[in-house]
Amino acid sequence: LLAFDISGSMLKIANDFLSTKASCNILLYQGDCTQLFPLRSNSLEGILSISVIQWLSEDSQIESFFKECYRCLQMNSTAVFQFYPNSPEHADQFVTVANTTGFHSYLIMDMPHKTPQ
Repeated sequence: LLAFDISGSMLKIANDFLSTKASCNILLYQGDCTQLFPLRSNSLEGILSISVIQWLSEDSQIESFFKECYRCLQMNSTAVFQFYPNSPEHADQFVTVANTTGFHSYLIMDMPHKTPQ
């Protein structure tokens, strides 16, 4: 398992927590997710991304992120990207860019702060 974050302080918190666990095989890596990942192509069985892409504001950043994720995934793997879009257009932007980089994207939207109509 690889944990990737741009924040050294967040990785320190994760490392402190993991040091209390008897058997954890988690590699912590600090880096910018819009740059090349320090991974071989086709090396990941899956990706779970929590609240990462919402911080990417430029199309070029979003495209770089999705291209790197796609490059690192093994064939027929799954990637799940959880995020909080600012608007429906913002959500559509991520789906569009993901599709252009090779993913077959689906958007599942849950808006717990909204009252059902």
